Amino acid sequence: MIFKKITVGPSDTNSYIIGSDITKEIAIIDPGFEPEKIIGEINKIGATPVAILLTHGHFDHSMYLNEILKNFPKIELIYNKKEYNSLQTNLKEQDIEILVDLMDNKKDETLEQNNKEQAIDFLIEKGLYTNIKADRWLNEGDIIKIGELNFKTLETPGHSPGSLSFYSKDVNEIRGHLIDGVIFTGDLLFKRDVGQFNIPGGDEQLLYLSVKNKLMNNPDITDRFKVCAGHWGYTTIGEERILNPFRKYFT
Repeated sequence: MIFKKITVGPSDTNSYIIGSDITKEIAIIDPGFEPEKIIGEINKIGATPVAILLTHGHFDHSMYLNEILKNFPKIELIYNKKEYNSLQTNLKEQDIEILVDLMDNKKDETLEQNNKEQAIDFLIEKGLYTNIKADRWLNEGDIIKIGELNFKTLETPGHSPGSLSFYSKDVNEIRGHLIDGVIFTGDLLFKRDVGQFNIPGGDEQLLYLSVKNKLMNNPDITDRFKVCAGHWGYTTIGEERILNPFRKYFT
C-alpha cells in the first residue's frame, strides 16, 4: 500500500496520499496548501493520482485544487454537493487572517491586513480558490475504488453541512502498526478533540451525532481503526472512545 501524510500550510492541514502499490493508483485527500510539496511526493513515488477526495470545502483543505487539477488533468474531483458553495463562501474569520498573514509573509502587497473581501477577491482573481464542480458527487454509502482498496463514504455533518469521512477495511497496516482499517475524518474528530462547530454551517448537535452514529456505533468500524484527521496526529477510535475530553457527548 502507498500511504503518506503531508502536513501543509499555516493551519497545519494534513493532506494524505493513499493507494495501491500494485496498480500505483492513488487518491489525494484534502490538498490544502503547498501543492508543490504534494505533487513532488507523488512524482517521487511514481504513482498515478486518479481521485481527489475532499472531506469538506473549507479553504485550508481545498485552496490549491486548481494547481492539482492542472498538473493531473485526468484526475477525478469527488466531494459532497452541499460543499460546493463553501469552496468560496464558507470562510472563517480566523482563516482569512491566517491567509492574509501568509500573503504578507510572502511580501505580496496586493492584500491589506485583515481585509476579508479583498482576500476573497484576490483568491478568485488568482484562480486559487474558486467554485469547482465535482466530477462525481458523493453521498452516504458510496464506494470509491483506488486499485484494490475500497473506501466507503460517510456523511458526517457538524463542522460543515456536507462534511464527509472515508473509511476502508482493506488497509491493515500503517507505519508498522497493525490495524483493522483506516478512517479519514477531516475536521470531524481529532486526537483528543472534535471539530469546530461555532462557525457558518457548523452545528454542535449534528457534529456529536455524526461521531456517535457514524463512527463510534458503526458496526464496520472497530476500536482498532486508525483515525487520520485533518489536523494534528494519528489516533484510533478506541483511544478517542476513552480519552477524548468530549466523549460524554458521543459515547
